[in-house]
Parts: sequence; structure tokens; C-alpha cells
Amino acid sequence: MAPLFASVNDRLADPVVALATRWRPDLVLYEPLAVAGALAAATVGVPAVLHENTLYDGPTLVRVTSARMGAALRRHGIAALPADAATIAIAPPSVVPGRAGWPMRPVPHADGDLDLPAPERPRVVVSRSTVRASGGGLMPVVARVAGAVDAEFVFLNPDKGTRLPANARAVTWAPMPALLDTSTAVIHHGGAGTAIAGLCAGVPQLVVNGTGDRRHNASLIAARGAGLATEERDITADLITRLLTAADLRTAAAEVRAEVAAMPEPSTLVPRLESLTR
Repeated sequence: MAPLFASVNDRLADPVVALATRWRPDLVLYEPLAVAGALAAATVGVPAVLHENTLYDGPTLVRVTSARMGAALRRHGIAALPADAATIAIAPPSVVPGRAGWPMRPVPHADGDLDLPAPERPRVVVSRSTVRASGGGLMPVVARVAGAVDAEFVFLNPDKGTRLPANARAVTWAPMPALLDTSTAVIHHGGAGTAIAGLCAGVPQLVVNGTGDRRHNASLIAARGAGLATEERDITADLITRLLTAADLRTAAAEVRAEVAAMPEPSTLVPRLESLTR
């Protein structure tokens, strides 16, 4: 992650610093892989707040990314990024124990209406990454075994050429929170957005051990008992049936959903952010 996003942030740094210099913000809120925001805050001398948006440790991502941004920091007269004024942590505590920072409830993006009829049997959402993975891909693997499972499958934007069984349908897009609210389980690539949406919805997850933070996310969900982690090649009809029927998975997923609902709403953090500007 560090080499990739250090390069991205090196290109972002100059225009973001120019914007901050012109606009003169009182506070900069930035996400872990947008370290140019922290550089802009340091350049204009205002507090920076790190807003975590994944299950991975945000300060670690900032540290390893900024360590490769020496040229960008030097261009703007910064020897090293100062400590953040605060960190906002969205990971449910039982999924990521001991995470420091101000806790805040994650709120998955929910724009639009769900244009699907109510399911007549358990619904399974199948979602892949926007970045095409190496190998055969998750969608064709699930499609090959889904016909043997007593469930309805909804494939979100399936890979071209994926042959779906009779108990499956393809949709190009759907609002994930609304879709998960009508579903019994979700099978996905391990991306942070889908993983967190599944935790918020309280549905058991079957997560493929992928690259980057995907394996990390899969292991956290499996360790909490809110889902299963698997290699892509090991997905079978029996494994999906277990995902749908195991009471322990449903119980743990429901517990995490209740935990997320009890976390502070985003609006409650606004006064704390305001206090940093005084």
C-alpha cells in the first residue's frame, strides 16, 4: 500500500496544499490513504484529524505512506508530519479490540432505492471488487455452485461471461445497506466498504482471502464469529449452506450490528471537532 499511495499523494500534495493556502481552513479532516490532507494542515498550521475508513489501523497506514513522501514534504518545508489532533475510529470494538481514537458509528453509503422484489427464500448477495482480481474471480466460482443451494442469489455487476443459475439474478447496481437489509448473507472479496456494510447490517459474511487489507478483513470477521474466511477455490455449496444456516454466525453478526448501533453518531463528534479549532 505504501509505495502505491505515496506516489498518489505526491501528485495530490501540491494542489491540495494550494487549496488549503487559498481557502485557509480551521481544520483538515483526512483519511489514512490521503496523507496529502495532513501535509496541507501542517503547511497552513492548523490541526489535522485522521478519519479511519477501514478495519485496518489508520495511523500505521499514514506512517508507512508518509515515510515515502519525503520529496513532497520537502517541497513544502515540512520535515515531518506533526501528530494528528485526534483520530476517529469506526471499527466495532469487538471486531478490532483496543483501537485508539474517538469511536464513531460507521454509516455505509445508502443513496438510491432498492429496485428488487422481497425475497421468497434466503437471499445471498455476491459482490466483487471494483479492481479485477487475478485468477478466475469470485463471481464465476460462486455461480458454479449456487444452483445447488436453496437460496436466491443477487450478483452485483457480475464479471462478463459469468453464467448464472436459475436461482440467481444480476443487477448492475443496488444500494448496499438496503440490499443487505433484505438478505440473509453476503459473499464478497473482502474490501473494507462491503465488510463494514455487512457488519452494520448484521448479516453473516463469507469473505475471500484476497490481497492488501482483504485477508486482514476476512480474518477479523472470522475471528469475531460473524462470518467465514475462505480461499476462492474452496467455495462450495455446502460452505454457502453453512453460511446461511449456522446459528452461531447469525448470533455473532447480530451482536456486532447492535454494537455498531450503540456507537456515537457522526453528528455527536462535531462539537469535539469544533473544539480543536479554538
